[in-house]
This record gives sequence, structure tokens and C-alpha cells, in this order.
Amino acid sequence: MTYQDKTAAFKVTVKETEKPVVTLESITVSGPNKTEYKIGDKLDLTGLVVIAHYSDGSYQEVTDYEVSGFDSAAAGEKTVTVTYQGETVSFKITVKEDIASSEQPGESGKPDDNQSSSQPDDTQSGSGSQDDQNIQTGDSMAPYVGTAIVLILLSGLGIAIALIIRRRRLG
Repeated sequence: MTYQDKTAAFKVTVKETEKPVVTLESITVSGPNKTEYKIGDKLDLTGLVVIAHYSDGSYQEVTDYEVSGFDSAAAGEKTVTVTYQGETVSFKITVKEDIASSEQPGESGKPDDNQSSSQPDDTQSGSGSQDDQNIQTGDSMAPYVGTAIVLILLSGLGIAIALIIRRRRLG
């Protein structure tokens, strides 16, 4: 290199800078959409997003993770664990009993197919409509009858009070 009639020579060596080693620091999950199951259901990971967070501040969604801990054989709160390259994170799911399957025969309020018919020859009488099989009892009228009795008693009490007041004014 020359500058104002002076010359200098030097050797320049360009080295590639060493990049720091980027390592996985943690993972996070969001989802899944379904967190409530019935006994015997299969795990549904729809909506589960697993994000890997790295030492250089970067992050990315990953799909080659492993899931463990799901068991729908018994009711209760369960912990499901997601593992990716040695890092783990957990989320909770709930397994509930299927209410319909836990009912005893006849508890559903619907006729039970296993119960015998009221007629020995298994024929139905009447017009054949479903309404013929729904027998009405007086139970459904009880609240109305009770209300009517209370109203009658209150009316009688009101008349009695009015008569007493009228007698005092006249007497």
C-alpha cells in the first residue's frame, strides 16, 4: 500500500468467526383442543403445538416429539408429558365417567328393553300411540292442589279479619 510516497506492506489473514453452539434450552406447548375425555377414549392431539426454544433466542415449532402418560382407563385428572430431545413439559387432561354407561337399567327414565311387558302376550292395547303407554298419576297435580288450598285459606283469613274490623267499628 502506498500513501504520500511511502509504501507499507502487511499480510491480512481473514478468519471465519466461530459461531456459538446453539443448544435447545426448553420446550413449551399450547393446546391441545381436547382436554376432557370419557373412559376408554383415545388421545386426540389436534391443536397441540410444541415450540422448541434455543440458546440463541430463536424458536421453532417441532413435530417429532413424544407423548406419554395418557391413560383413559379410569376417571380422574391425568398428566400428559411431551418430550423433545430430552426436554419435557406437561399438561393436564381430565377423564370422566360416561354418565350414560354408569346408569343402572331403568335409571334413565326410559323404558328398559329387558323389562317384561305389562301384558303376558306382549301385545299393546289402545290406539298404538306412544302416549297410551305414558300413564298419568296424581303426583304432578300435588303442587297445584297445595297452592289452591293455601290461597283458599288466605282468602278466608282475609274475610275473617275484615269482619272483625267491621264489628269493632259498629260496636
